[in-house]
Amino acid sequence: MKKQRRIAGFKKILTILLCAALVFGLAGCGGKKKAGGTTKTPTYQAEFDPYYLHPGLAEGSDWTTADVWYPVDSPDSLPMYLTYGYDKGYDDCQFVITWIDAEGYDYADCLTVVENMDLVSMNGEELDVDFIFPDPLTAYDKESKTLYSRANYLPYDQLVAAFSGKTFANGRGNASFTFHDDRSAVQTYGGQTYEGTWEITADTVLSFFDRNDASYDNHLQILHDREGVYLYADSDYYYPQETAEPENSTGAGDTGTDDAGEAGSEEAGDGGEEAAA
Repeated sequence: MKKQRRIAGFKKILTILLCAALVFGLAGCGGKKKAGGTTKTPTYQAEFDPYYLHPGLAEGSDWTTADVWYPVDSPDSLPMYLTYGYDKGYDDCQFVITWIDAEGYDYADCLTVVENMDLVSMNGEELDVDFIFPDPLTAYDKESKTLYSRANYLPYDQLVAAFSGKTFANGRGNASFTFHDDRSAVQTYGGQTYEGTWEITADTVLSFFDRNDASYDNHLQILHDREGVYLYADSDYYYPQETAEPENSTGAGDTGTDDAGEAGSEEAGDGGEEAAA
C-alpha cells in the first residue's frame, strides 16, 4: 500500500515538473519571437524645401513632363507624378499629385507647401498625404510610411559631384555657368554676369537662382551620355570645360630678374664711362 502511495506521489511530482518545464519553454519561445520581430522604423528629415521642387524634364521635352516617383520597398504603393498646379489647370494649388495605376493615370489631388517644408494635401481633398524631402530626389510620406525615389540616372550625391566646382559653357563661348562647392554660382551671358545659387531640383534639372532678380532664374536640363553629363537650356548645349593650368610664375620671375639685372649693369657701365670721360 505504501509502495503504491509512493509511486502515485512520484507521478504527481513528475507531472508538476513537466508542466513547469512546458510553461517556461513556451514563455521563452514567446520572448524570442517578440524580440526577433521588433524592427525599427527608419526616420527621415526634411532637408529640402519643396517650394523649389521641379517636376522634372525628359530629353527633348516641351517643359511639361515630369519624373516618375517610384515607391521603395513598398509593392502595394503606386508610382506617382508631382507636377505644377498651373500645368494641370489648377490655379489654387502649388502641386498636383497623380497616381499611376495598371491602366495609366488614376486620379489627381492638390498639394501645398507648409512652413515646416512639408508638402501636404489641401483642405477638402480626399487624399491624405504629408511628404517631406530628405533631398530633391527622395520623398517620404509620413502618413503611409512610404519612401519614394526618382533617381533614375544618378543618386543625388553623385549628381551634385558631377557639377560642383565645374564650369559649363556653350559652343559659341558667349554663355557659361560656374557651380561652386558652396552652392554659389555665376552665370555669364553676352558680357553680363549674374550671381546666384544652384541646386539639383529634379532627376533631370539643375536650377540656377539669381540673387537679385528671379526673372533671371534658369532651369537647365541635365542630359546623360557615355561621356558623362551636360546641360541644355534655351536651345543651347553647355559642356564641361577643362580647368586651365596656371602659368609658371617662378620661371617668368627668374627671366624678368635676369633681364632687369643685365639692363641695370649696362646702364651702370655706360654711366661710368661717361663720368670717366
